[in-house]
Amino acid sequence: MAKRLEAIITLVKKYLPNIEIFTMYAAVRNIKAKTDENLKRLKILGVNDLYVGVECGLDDVLKFLNKGNSVSDIREQCGRLNDSQIRHMDMLMLGTAGKVRGEECALASAELANEIKPDTILINTMTAFPETKLAEDIQAGKFTPAGEKEILIEEKIFPENLNLPQTYFWAAHAMDSVRIAGYIGESKEKMLRILQNNIDTIDEEKFAKTFRRDHI
Repeated sequence: MAKRLEAIITLVKKYLPNIEIFTMYAAVRNIKAKTDENLKRLKILGVNDLYVGVECGLDDVLKFLNKGNSVSDIREQCGRLNDSQIRHMDMLMLGTAGKVRGEECALASAELANEIKPDTILINTMTAFPETKLAEDIQAGKFTPAGEKEILIEEKIFPENLNLPQTYFWAAHAMDSVRIAGYIGESKEKMLRILQNNIDTIDEEKFAKTFRRDHI
């Protein structure tokens, strides 16, 4: 697979020589499938800023999400990206642990992020779209989603526990009820104040009537 990527990048550079950086999505298994030499070669060719679907720092949640990797795998493979000097932009998802586990998930995810040191952290909120397995699990009582206040508390606890001043934190997805963004070192306190204000003032009954996540 690395050879195929190299061939594609070489072809692109032939016709578009001004392109310097190749950004792409990368599952943890995609990184694992490449040797250290493959990664170094791809970096030289311009591969950088990989979007990695981390989702959560809890193994049982990753299994529920059918990610096909463990927290240890994330730690190891993102560490290999760091060793190869390939920046990664890690995507995490609020609400994946379900009701009453938001704080646990936030703390585990923050601990993981502090270890793997992403260039950027991107946050969105888990959504049960109609006719999906998640929607079926909720209907069957196999999964109980967190309420909006708990999701906001999870969103606050996560950056509160990050020690990554140079990392950009982006939580402005269409599925996020409160949109915040900024560098952790410069904007953490401002972002936490915004989240706390929403935690203090949210009316979950009115929120449920006015904010929809089951469509884009």
